[in-house]
Amino acid sequence: MGKEWKRTISGTNHPQLRPIVDYELGCCLPTEEWIHLNGTAIFQEPGLLKYVSRFPPPALMRDVSGLTNEADCASHGAEFFRVLSESSAKPLTEYRSILDFGCGCGRLARMFKGHPHRVCDSDVDHRHVAWMKENLSYMDVRLNSVRPPIPYADEEFEAIFGISVFTHLNERTQDQFLEELRRVCARDGRLFLRSHVKRALARAMQGPAILNVLSVSATALQESNATFCDGRLAFILQEGHLTSRRPKGAVVPPVTASSLSRTSTGYPLFLKVT
Repeated sequence: MGKEWKRTISGTNHPQLRPIVDYELGCCLPTEEWIHLNGTAIFQEPGLLKYVSRFPPPALMRDVSGLTNEADCASHGAEFFRVLSESSAKPLTEYRSILDFGCGCGRLARMFKGHPHRVCDSDVDHRHVAWMKENLSYMDVRLNSVRPPIPYADEEFEAIFGISVFTHLNERTQDQFLEELRRVCARDGRLFLRSHVKRALARAMQGPAILNVLSVSATALQESNATFCDGRLAFILQEGHLTSRRPKGAVVPPVTASSLSRTSTGYPLFLKVT
């Protein structure tokens, strides 16, 4: 069974035992308990790792976030789950159909282990999809193209999540995918999208480590900041961990230079400063 005594420390530094926690409930646990298990407890008590999803390999983690260790991956996923839970009018486990659009290698998807209903994920990178299909068996994971449509029916999902997806699309592609997500979202469904604010731009300009993760030049960032402050959109071409590479033999819809910059090595995405 997945029931464990959870040990805590009292004010007199003597160990005490709290009631049994059934970790096999997964994300049906109380939200704070599940977040603590995934983000903290498993690194304090390795025996608890059996109750959470597997971690993707470092190379795939870096593709998604620029990070390469399990603790950071866990922290990101747990925080996303917390924010979504706080933003939702009802528990995430009550949605009968969920789509994690642009799921990457599953840093958020890992948190839905034990969900009682249907959870789907899609991503543009075949490596991410292949790893998730093999390691996150409770998911319905599919590959989508860099252009709509995505492989789902009209009004199929009660909740759709888009974490760090629209921040990497140019304006034309963003509008196309917004319309596509509207198509697959139920009439009374909810769409949760994450975007950057001015604070993210300021942090990138002031923090060398963040600038390195983004893989853009400081000059390009400063020029885009000036454009953004002038009330216009700014796009920066990335050549780093978030660059989308065209798989050998892949069929990619034709695009124009104004909508997506094409190179001989693939189809780099844009960082949208918003």
